[in-house]
Amino acid sequence: MKKAKIILPLLTLFLASCGGNSSATGLSTAPGHLSMPTTTSEKALISEIPDVAAIESGDYIRGKEIYRLDKANKKLKILNFGMDYRKYKNNEGTTVAEVDIQFVRFSEIEFDCIYYTLEDASYLIYQSLNTINCAKITDAGLMSSTIYHFPKTLIEPTYGNYVSEAKTKNKVGPDGQRILNSEGGYETETFYLFLELTETSAKVYVGANNTEHSPTPLHQIENYVLSYNNGGVAIRIPHESNPDYNVRLTFRVANEIRFTNDSEVRDDYGCSGNFTLMGNAQ
Repeated sequence: MKKAKIILPLLTLFLASCGGNSSATGLSTAPGHLSMPTTTSEKALISEIPDVAAIESGDYIRGKEIYRLDKANKKLKILNFGMDYRKYKNNEGTTVAEVDIQFVRFSEIEFDCIYYTLEDASYLIYQSLNTINCAKITDAGLMSSTIYHFPKTLIEPTYGNYVSEAKTKNKVGPDGQRILNSEGGYETETFYLFLELTETSAKVYVGANNTEHSPTPLHQIENYVLSYNNGGVAIRIPHESNPDYNVRLTFRVANEIRFTNDSEVRDDYGCSGNFTLMGNAQ
């Protein structure tokens, strides 16, 4: 198999990280870090391959940036849309970088990788245990983070009234303390969350059944901006009492919304689940 032209600089990095002629090889299981092979006996750690089949062309999200991978032309473009879905949809992002890529294989750890360099650093994109990672090669090894393949079809919001599945929490008294029951445990209550979603506002309510809710919103936002996350199109509703907490809505399938309501204090209405469309907003 033909050796890649990047073998020598990468091999130098590997040898610097080995620190001797240790015969041990392997990968660290620590989150975010893969240790490099520690043997120096291999003459060639990398070889070119025709393709990295496990990784498709398309858009990937890493932090706040979009990685646009074009395998056919061996290009990677890194874009910043400010997490704004409308800018993403209209392709109004700022180009952070555009680089050439190579398809390579590591003989010892048996990863097929996409390799590129950026600002004098070397990077790999590879799949491990059904997770796609982007890793910077350092003297200490591969410092990796997960990147997510964007859904091929992005679902936009359907406006209307939604209700969650039943949720359960411990009851609390006026003093904020849990209420003991006769069996030495705590009294519980069932509740439902409701969402009223229009083109400009999102309001979350709570109710004791799945048809009626309280008149005052639990959380709300006016003139929201559609954003995105690794699941698709999204809306964030900050809690008025503490904007560090949010209700996060993600649109994955039609007429259903994945949500997470952050919990600020014990036994509040923090929960996650799915909102299902009830009917059109009035």
